[in-house]
Amino acid sequence: MQVQIAKSKLKLSLLTILPRYHADWTLAAAREYVAEGATLPGGTSCPCCGQKAAVYTRAFNLMMAKSVQWAVDKYGMLPEPLDMQREAPPWLVRNREYNRTRYWGLLNRVGRALWVPTEAARRFVNARDTIWSHALVYNDRVVAFVGDRVCLDNIQSLYDAEEISGASGVKADG
Repeated sequence: MQVQIAKSKLKLSLLTILPRYHADWTLAAAREYVAEGATLPGGTSCPCCGQKAAVYTRAFNLMMAKSVQWAVDKYGMLPEPLDMQREAPPWLVRNREYNRTRYWGLLNRVGRALWVPTEAARRFVNARDTIWSHALVYNDRVVAFVGDRVCLDNIQSLYDAEEISGASGVKADG
């Protein structure tokens, strides 16, 4: 009997924190609501389960570029995938930016900590290709690329200019 009371109290407390269910909504309507709301600043919550839904902007940064460059240089010497946790230098493992390079298709995960640079990574590192500066990511998947097309030299120059200007938020001309 006491278990039944506890379950009903739990249900009541869950109903107060879960989003209000719209009885007249179909699953398609709820999905449309989430898809539209996810693009708003701050995102939205799912009307069914309450999970936050948002599109995040990820910028390709210098540490990502250095990670890809290291992996391409290192992989040329290895016949098998790279174990980033064991083989990568400490600065690369600590910042874990290499993990996000998959959004641009530069490094592919082939195991828990195993990564392989793609042909696109080799072209990027060898200055034969450019990538988009930003990826729009929803639920850990890229939905679009935006910004400018950049090459490895652009990224290094941008960060060198910021370092020279004192990283004050004001970019040096160049």
